[in-house]
Amino acid sequence: MTSKPLRLLLATVLLSLSVPIAACGKGPEPKASSPQQVKAKPSPKPTLGQLQEMVRKGTAILVDVRTVAEYKAGHAGKSINIPLGELGKRVGELDRKKPIVAICRSGRRSQVAVEWLQGQGFRAYNGGVWDDFR
Repeated sequence: MTSKPLRLLLATVLLSLSVPIAACGKGPEPKASSPQQVKAKPSPKPTLGQLQEMVRKGTAILVDVRTVAEYKAGHAGKSINIPLGELGKRVGELDRKKPIVAICRSGRRSQVAVEWLQGQGFRAYNGGVWDDFR
């Protein structure tokens, strides 16, 4: 037979273990309209063809972020050249009402530009390689 203090300790331990389990019972279900349950899907990223069409129609600004020398050696006709290193000080040249399509030689610098522009509140997309916009 167990002693009274041991039984009391055992009862206390068992009781303390059962309280959290009881608290995990089924509570009220959240309503479908609650903000936590409704999540907007991010808008899909435009395809290269869609970006090219936006530039062709003039509904987007094509920004070539390569160096001036690279730009002078060849560039897409409707592009403006703002080298990546100058983007911060020349951002005022861009129309915030239009989406920006950034391009460069490989797509790496344009991705950096897009991330920075998005952080500044622009709708910006990576167009990748400049030659795709000739």
